[in-house]
Amino acid sequence: MISDEIRQKLQDIVRGACSERPADRCSKIRNDLVKSFGADPTVKSQFESRAVIKEKQADFLRILAEESGLWLASLPAGTEYLTRGGESKIYLDSDKLNLIKVNDAVYYATWLEFFTSVVIHNLLFPQTAYSSTPDGRIILIRNLD
Repeated sequence: MISDEIRQKLQDIVRGACSERPADRCSKIRNDLVKSFGADPTVKSQFESRAVIKEKQADFLRILAEESGLWLASLPAGTEYLTRGGESKIYLDSDKLNLIKVNDAVYYATWLEFFTSVVIHNLLFPQTAYSSTPDGRIILIRNLD
């Protein structure tokens, strides 16, 4: 059963509201995207036309990552490739305890939709929440292939 608090948070996310005090980096990045690009949902017929917005959001995220020191040229040393799913390449971190998912957001019309999906997942499934590194960073990697 979903608590009233979680239900309210979901309603806020769906209507495009920003978190007042984001608890994690994914929520903060989502807030930044909403503030910069708005929160209009994408319907299937608009998917291709949103490619321009997605590219602008990618540029925005790239600048944000570079300014925050989150932009890496490659995966951290010692990571091991495991498999590829529909939207992600999965690596075992060098600590042999954590996974690193490299996602190209191919199933999302915009990067805002991707981060909204992550925030909703984390809200509904805290036991398998996507998290950032121990120092609180989301690592954005360029030119992985």
